[in-house]
Amino acid sequence: MGRPVRGASLPAVTGTGRILVVDDDAMNRKLFGAVLTKAGFQVSCVSSGAEALALTAVEAPDLVLLDYMMPEMNGPEVLVRMRAQPRMERVPVFLITASTLDEHIEEGRRAGADDYLFKPLDPQTLRTRVAAALRQVEERRAATSGAQPETISQ
Repeated sequence: MGRPVRGASLPAVTGTGRILVVDDDAMNRKLFGAVLTKAGFQVSCVSSGAEALALTAVEAPDLVLLDYMMPEMNGPEVLVRMRAQPRMERVPVFLITASTLDEHIEEGRRAGADDYLFKPLDPQTLRTRVAAALRQVEERRAATSGAQPETISQ
């Protein structure tokens, strides 16, 4: 068996990553935050699209969970503005909705949603989908940087 070479980077393991939860419902923010924090993720929660845009203008999270139905600015509107920020172009964004209407799903896809999660959310599904998306992000980063995990055989 090989052992890792010092300085080699490996993709992040499940349970790491910075998640931004954007939902006007305090109970949803609390629930999503608790489930993801317990799974080892770093979670920030905001209650509006304007707050989310202010945060992402400063620093990009690794993934965004964005409520579809919010006052003032709905999820797709927030998402279009997020995607206009260069640092947010490739950040996975999941729209969260209770609606299964095809037109809502299509509006989200046009706005740049990477995936949909439907309410009510099962905590295991939430953890699994978030972890899978973050693994893909790490694989993309490794591929674009050319960094490959290295091992030395004994």
